[in-house]
Amino acid sequence: MRLATVRTPEGTSAAVINEQSATLLDARDVSEVLAGGNFGDLGKGSGGTIPLADVVFETLIPRPRSIWCIGLNYASHVEETGAALPEYPAVFTKMPTALIGAYDDIRMPPASTSEQIDWEAELVVVIGSEVRRANEAEAKAAIGGYTVGNDMSVRDWQLRTTQWTLGKTFEGMSPVGPWLVTPNEFGEVGEQRITCTVDDEVVQDSVVGDLVFKPAMLVSHLSQVTTLFPGDLIFTGTPSGVALFREGQPWIKPGAVIRTHIDGIGDLVNKCVIC
Repeated sequence: MRLATVRTPEGTSAAVINEQSATLLDARDVSEVLAGGNFGDLGKGSGGTIPLADVVFETLIPRPRSIWCIGLNYASHVEETGAALPEYPAVFTKMPTALIGAYDDIRMPPASTSEQIDWEAELVVVIGSEVRRANEAEAKAAIGGYTVGNDMSVRDWQLRTTQWTLGKTFEGMSPVGPWLVTPNEFGEVGEQRITCTVDDEVVQDSVVGDLVFKPAMLVSHLSQVTTLFPGDLIFTGTPSGVALFREGQPWIKPGAVIRTHIDGIGDLVNKCVIC
């Protein structure tokens, strides 16, 4: 099953995504659907349908209680940094104001603030049920689904100190979507390809199975510290190929179009504009 949050003239609505249309549901967004806990009758939504070509996607979870992000979590990315594989996940956070929709413009800061804008294609875990102090089996059962994210990073702000959050949470810079794919449809995390393309150049190309710490472990790990609620997000990390470690550090320029893809889910397509 695929669930999305879409924009309507009345606000936002959760929707079931079908091959050619979106069926609107009696919920404002996907987090409300997840909190309800029963997907059995979702295909019978009473809000009507919209042709898929006419759907305008909101960010998948507009107001998550928490957004967790994991650094250095692809073996290929760890290798390009010259670091050793981590013993524990490197965790930072992101604010909800950073999130945008799957096809919205990425709002870059003015050049006077920073010109070191970098891409980070990521598999994002969406929590489906409340979970606290879970083992990995319980954590896996609490995953509501997966989506695509790009943890766009402002590198000079990120690296000013040992704490990364400020460089990771600039407002309007983190696309998520276009929809949630439930675990039974996505399958086990493994050979699904994850890519990032800047204009016509493929800059990241890996498989999600290269993750050092897999989704269930991350959910379990975070749940030891705090309760995770339906709609909470976990950005699971990015593969090698980021601008920071490329020759010449080819930072994103205004007007660039970034496409972020994961097999079995879909694509984000975002133009970068100064705002």
